[in-house]
Amino acid sequence: MWREILARGEWYGEYANQRPDGTTFREAASIATITDADATHVIVVFDEVAGRTRGQSRRNTSVRN
Repeated sequence: MWREILARGEWYGEYANQRPDGTTFREAASIATITDADATHVIVVFDEVAGRTRGQSRRNTSVRN
C-alpha cells in the first residue's frame, strides 16, 4: 500500500482495522498525497465496509479507478 502511495500519490482499497476493544472490521479507504513547497500531506477518506454486499464494494472500487 505505502509503495503505491509513494509511487503514484494515491491508493484505493480495503483492509482490516482494529477497534479499541480489540475487535477487527473491514474498512474501505481512499488515500492521496498533496505536496506543497514545504511538506507532503496525506489525506485519508475511509468507510466501514460492514453491511455492504460484495457487489457494492466491488462496484464502488471500480468507479474510483
